[in-house]
Amino acid sequence: MLLLYAYSVGIPSSRKIERACYEDAGFRVLSGNQQPDHSLPGVNYVGGRVDSCKLLPI
Repeated sequence: MLLLYAYSVGIPSSRKIERACYEDAGFRVLSGNQQPDHSLPGVNYVGGRVDSCKLLPI
């Protein structure tokens, strides 16, 4: 859900998503007030999924 919200507000970068989880109330609510670490293995989910999200009917 967090990733979908990030794309819908124009934040495709995992580093920017991490920063938003500290600064933006919407991201804090969706993340349960937990901040992901973009440098951990398996968290680099952003790259390559932008095209998939463009197919969603929004």
